[in-house]
Formats: sequence, C-alpha cells, structure tokens
Amino acid sequence: MLSVSHHSSSDTTPPTVKNTNPADGATDVSVSASVYVTFSETVVEDVYFKDINIRNTSDNSVVNYIYNINNDMLTIDPISDFSSSSVTYAVYVPAGAVKDRAGNSLENDYVFTFTTVEEHTSGFTLTAPNGGENWPAGATKQITWSYAGEGCPTDARLSLYKGGVFQKVIVSSVTPESGTYSWTIPGSQAAGDDYQIRITSNTDTNVYDLSDANFTISKPITLTSPNGGENWQAGAAKELTWTYAGEGCPTDARLSLYKGGVFQKVIVSSVTPESGTYSWTIPGSQAAGNDYQIRITSNSDTNVYDLSDATFTINSSP
Repeated sequence: MLSVSHHSSSDTTPPTVKNTNPADGATDVSVSASVYVTFSETVVEDVYFKDINIRNTSDNSVVNYIYNINNDMLTIDPISDFSSSSVTYAVYVPAGAVKDRAGNSLENDYVFTFTTVEEHTSGFTLTAPNGGENWPAGATKQITWSYAGEGCPTDARLSLYKGGVFQKVIVSSVTPESGTYSWTIPGSQAAGDDYQIRITSNTDTNVYDLSDANFTISKPITLTSPNGGENWQAGAAKELTWTYAGEGCPTDARLSLYKGGVFQKVIVSSVTPESGTYSWTIPGSQAAGNDYQIRITSNSDTNVYDLSDATFTINSSP
C-alpha cells in the first residue's frame, strides 16, 4: 500500500508583541496620535482581527479607527482625535487577532493603556530625529528643530526618551533660535528602535515637541565571525569579520581574545573599521577550549565594541 506522509511547517513559535507606541502607561500622548503595535515577526490578519479595539476607560466607549498591517507592524489610526486632558485609553489585541506566515496565532490577549494630554501650542517643531532614522552609538548627529520666534522666550533643553519613558537630559540649555545641537551619542548607549527626542522650554514645560515617531540607536560595529558555534583548529588561519555602519568608531579598533568571559590577549592592536576583516593565524600553542569569544573595540572609545554572541571552540593542533 502506498503511504503518504503529511509534513507541517517546522515553525511552531507563535508571534508575540515586541513593543508599542505609545508605550504601556505613557501619560503624555497627543490627542492626534496614531497607535502602533510591533510584533516579533511578520504577521497577517487572523480570525479575531476585527475584535481589536481601543476604548475610553472612563465610559467604555469604543474609538472608531482604521487599521492596517505592514510586515511586523499594526497601525491603528483613529478617525477623529482622542479626547483631551487626562483621558486613559486601553488598546485590546485579542488572542487570534494575528498569525505569522506559518499559521501560528497570537496565543494571548495583549492589553496596554495610555493617557492623553491637552494639545500644546509650541514655538518648536522637532525636525530630526523625527522617526525612522538609524543613528549608531558613538556617532555625532545633529538634533534639529524649527522655531517660530515666540513661545519660548529664554532657553530650552533636549531630552532622550526610550519606549516613551524619560532617560536623561542630553543638554540642559540650548538657544531656541539656533535650531540645531550637535550630539555625540554615548558609545555605551543601549541599542534600541524605540527612541525619541523631546525639546522642552525651561520656563514653561507645557511648551515642547517630541519626535513624531521612534528612531533607532544601533551598534556602529557588529562582529559577524566567529559569532558562536564555530569549531576552529589551533594553527589554522581564520577570518575574523565584522560589519561597520561607517560612523561611531572614527579612528581604529582592536581585536581581542576572551576565554570563559575573561580577557586573554590582544590579537591585533589596530584594524581599520571599514575593512571588515582580519586574517588571524591561531597560535599552534593555543589552549583547547569551547568557551572562546572575540571582541572588537574602538581604540578611541572603549564603550564602542561588540563581542561574539556566543562561544566558539578552538581545538588543539594535531
């Protein structure tokens, strides 16, 4: 008898919510804001997609909106503005609202809330970063804004937000008329795709503007090999490789060997970040072990670095 076997997709991992904008619990959301939900992978509509809703928590009224999915992002655009002045809204994404390309459905309901604020009149309009930019840590970037010439009579400050939460003041005083500030992003700044900049009057905190959407702070340099799982022989010549964003590591870098998370030695003291590769002949006397990593580090800012994501193995020479 001829038997036929049926094969299902090997992907059995359901999508999850990665982040939202506004962030859960945000308290300064514009009444004209749109709502964004980013998933862990590309998703499409599922059986309960139309049950997604936004409700006013005070009277349980449902907000009328239009929505669409683009790859991993769900965009919810209210047809009219939210109610102003400290109204809290709940966004409900039910289990089974979306599914991934393998057919795995969102397993659990996801609910988050945010609160609106009165629309502010501001002489400011932040123009960069205003959403979608990718700025490497360690790079120097221009924060820019336009100014109407009134509404902020003295000075202003620039602040960094991540996931809608205040992180730090970038600079405590800028002249509103200048329209620009040169910001060297700390090399130690955590990578993330949910950053915003806010410019705020120092004399009236109701006068401000915030990036319209999130921008990304990324690693300027990323080690690609060895990045975990490789099996290399002592005495062999191997290529250490990395990618470079083109900024954030302005001079040169060094490559170092770690074992068990402990520094062992500098492999080479200076490589050009743009080169992306270095040929390393592993010493024949290198101790065998399965807990090695490589680190590439900027020589001008040691906070700018990347390390193998996982350990690799060096075997003894034959």
